[in-house]
Amino acid sequence: MPTRVARPLTFIWVGVVLVALDFRTDLPDLLPDPVGWALVAVGAWALTLRPAALLAAVAAPLSLSGAALPYRYVYIDPATGEVANDRVGELSQFPTEQRWLEVSDARALAIGAAVATGGLALWLVVRTLAERSGRAGEGSAARRLRGFALAVPVAWAAPTLALVGMGIAGDDGYDPVWDGNLELFGLAGVVVLLALATRLALDRDRSWAGHPVPLQPSLWVWGRGERRPAGAAPAAAAGPIDTTPPGNGQSSA
Repeated sequence: MPTRVARPLTFIWVGVVLVALDFRTDLPDLLPDPVGWALVAVGAWALTLRPAALLAAVAAPLSLSGAALPYRYVYIDPATGEVANDRVGELSQFPTEQRWLEVSDARALAIGAAVATGGLALWLVVRTLAERSGRAGEGSAARRLRGFALAVPVAWAAPTLALVGMGIAGDDGYDPVWDGNLELFGLAGVVVLLALATRLALDRDRSWAGHPVPLQPSLWVWGRGERRPAGAAPAAAAGPIDTTPPGNGQSSA
């Protein structure tokens, strides 16, 4: 039974889902971003998009900065909904609630660098796929992908980088989970990434989304510096064929 080779876009769309979604309790993120960026790098490399693959590979270790975030449990006064003093809450047996804490400026910079390099990698991938689908005559696919090439930096990367900058410049620091009422910008970015992942999953079997046909040098034309597609039959040797019989070529009397 033949085995099915994973398409390049399969690696990429699964990686985008891992990057877009966070599943946090009191444990590290159970949908790790480093794995997601590593999958994006594998898919981009298979598409011969070397700069995008290298950027995604850089984003993978940088995104470790957001894998396990600081938090604490606080007591909540059920009458007011406000945070109570720890001693009062303990004596009154108030319910507790997990609260995420702001990260250090160095950690915030690493998170921002992961978003910047990863966002640029996705932009390069989507922009190139838009060009390839356009050359293949699929105008609707090209238009959709051009829209995503604009939406990823605008709706996902830019708001996160702005929040990181505001957190570092301000007194409250950067909260990578909620960040007050500004989490709505983060949710918009998540929607964009999930929509992109869905689109890539639907387009994974398109002709322009597969492995490009590599070129290999032909042994027959190596001297002339020509190249031919892998698997193509070698060109016939040029020049006339000598059919003269051995000897001096004269018939005997």
